[in-house]
Amino acid sequence: MSKERSPFHRERFTQTLVGQLNLFLRREVKNPTLQLVSFTKVNCSKDLAYATVYWDTFQLDKKDEIAKALSGLKGKMRSYLAQNLKVRHTPALSLEFDAQYEAEVKMTSLLSANNHVYL
Repeated sequence: MSKERSPFHRERFTQTLVGQLNLFLRREVKNPTLQLVSFTKVNCSKDLAYATVYWDTFQLDKKDEIAKALSGLKGKMRSYLAQNLKVRHTPALSLEFDAQYEAEVKMTSLLSANNHVYL
C-alpha cells in the first residue's frame, strides 16, 4: 500500500527534481543539441512513483530532434536522480514538451488583434 504525501512535501520534491534535472543537463550531458534545453516543471503522482517532466527550448525548429535525444537519456536521468536524491524510490520519468511559451505568444497575438478591432 502506498503512502500519500502532503501537498507541501510533493511541491518541495518537484522543485528539487527540476533543479537536479537541470544540473544533470548542464554537468553530465555533452550533446550540443541539448544546450538550449531546460526543464520547466514536474508533476508527480500522489505517491511520487511517477513524474512527468516538462521541458522547453529556444530552438523550436529542432523540437523533434531534442525530444528524441531526451528520450534516450531517460534512464541516465533516473540513475542520476537516484544517486543525488535522498529517497527510497526514484520516480519513473515521462517527458513532455512544455508549450506554455508558444501558447502565451499565440494568446498575446490574438488579444492584440482583438484590441485593434475595438479601438
